[in-house]
Amino acid sequence: MQGTPEKLPKWMVTADDWGMSRGINEGILDLVERGVVRRVSILAQAPHVKHLLAPLAVLSAKGRCSLGLHFSLAHLYTTPGRFLLRQTLWPVDPVWIKSAFRQQMSFLGQLGVRPVYVDGHHHVHVFPRVFSVVATEMRRHRLSHIRVPYDRRLYLSKRFIVHLLAAGTRDRATALGLTYLPFFYPQRRDWSSVDEMERLMETLPGGELITHPSLHSKHSKHVHPTHLGTNEVEDWDRNQERLALIEIGKRRAADFV
Repeated sequence: MQGTPEKLPKWMVTADDWGMSRGINEGILDLVERGVVRRVSILAQAPHVKHLLAPLAVLSAKGRCSLGLHFSLAHLYTTPGRFLLRQTLWPVDPVWIKSAFRQQMSFLGQLGVRPVYVDGHHHVHVFPRVFSVVATEMRRHRLSHIRVPYDRRLYLSKRFIVHLLAAGTRDRATALGLTYLPFFYPQRRDWSSVDEMERLMETLPGGELITHPSLHSKHSKHVHPTHLGTNEVEDWDRNQERLALIEIGKRRAADFV
């Protein structure tokens, strides 16, 4: 299954974490059906990856959404800072990273999914050693589109390390001929007011907007721990993101098609 929208909207909304829980899949599928989410990033070996994959495949085949690999090294990853420290002191063997990438691509292939882009769970792909392997494997799999999570607003957030690393990734991706979109990473506070979120989006030129929706409010009890990291807890309201996007999609429908 492979589907790519015929044209790029002002906002290319990407929903991460397909497969992490049933509710997350249900929330993502709902937004694809509404025409708000145009790209779905799949955790290849997540416990619920097959849940609702068939109707998602139908929408993808119709060009309603594109499917991508949400590359994961979750059992090694807790926070960007800790992973950076680990990569500095005890680097992960590139051969192992390559094997993980190929396994995840192969697993999606067995499900009939042909990814057309790559991004990373917790943006693990922007770490230099990981990016080198991912970029090589993307060429091997004839993939050319990658996420570059470069958003200046992240300077003032706990994800500032991701932003700093993404600055280097942007230059390396360009040099390798990989394509990417301008990036907007809404923070939790941004989803608390639809009006404020809409005004914020008006100030930006557009590009990739990432979301982590769900049909339900809390998912701590439903998420497989190997896809979260050792101590991470899903403590924000993913359903709030879904509801906000539905409303923004109604108000600014032309920006999503």
